[in-house]
Parts: sequence; C-alpha cells; structure tokens
Amino acid sequence: MSTVINVISDHRQRIETGRDLDRRQRTIGFCYSVLNGQNKQICDVIKEHNFSPLDIGGMKLTKETFDISFKHVCKELFRIRPVRISYIIPIFAYAMKLNEFHLLHCKDWYESDLLVCSLTDVLIENGIEVTIRSKCTLL
Repeated sequence: MSTVINVISDHRQRIETGRDLDRRQRTIGFCYSVLNGQNKQICDVIKEHNFSPLDIGGMKLTKETFDISFKHVCKELFRIRPVRISYIIPIFAYAMKLNEFHLLHCKDWYESDLLVCSLTDVLIENGIEVTIRSKCTLL
C-alpha cells in the first residue's frame, strides 16, 4: 500500500512541477510582451499616467543589487495596497522605466532578462495568475 501511495505522490508532484513551469513560462512571455510594447492595453494605460518623477538613475543599482532592490520596491507596493491584478500597472510602469534606463546606461551588465526574471518572481510570489482571461480583464 505504501508503494502505491509513493507512486501517486510522485506522479502528483511531477504534475504540479509541470504546472509551475507552464505558469512561469506564461508569466515570462507576458512580461516580455509588456516590456517590448507588444501588450498595447497595458502600455496605453501606462502612457496615460505620469510616471516620469521616478528617479531611476538616482537609485545607483548594480548587477548585485538589482534583483533585491526591484523585489523590495514591489513588496512595499503590495504592503501598501492589496495584491490585485490591477495593481500590477505601477509595477510594470516601474519595470519599463528601469528597463529603458538600464538598457541605455548600463550596457556592461544589464540585460532585460534580469528584469523579466525578477518581475516573473514577483508576479508568481504574489499569486497573480497570467491567463488569457486575466490579460483581457487586467484593466
């Protein structure tokens, strides 16, 4: 009986791992679509708001501090506001500003992949599910 339970448990764990991987891949694709300007809905909403006061250059981020700093800002945002899918607009606006600045000024160490990994972690850790439905109802 314990062998059957172990087999079932192992199979369930592989299914959950596959689902996690699929979720991560969907989220990565979603993040790239926003950063590359392909997700017109989110990009248009961001353009409607003034995020220019963000002083990205003053942050003096390095390759070593980038991930932890980005995640800290997101954690503070979600501490102030409840985690809801509509509140990721400020996170994406911040991410787009970070990406734009660092692509121009930090060519020796920065790649958009670094930001996308951090952004994906934030969305998944906060339970934000990226599906076709959420992409349409985000706004």
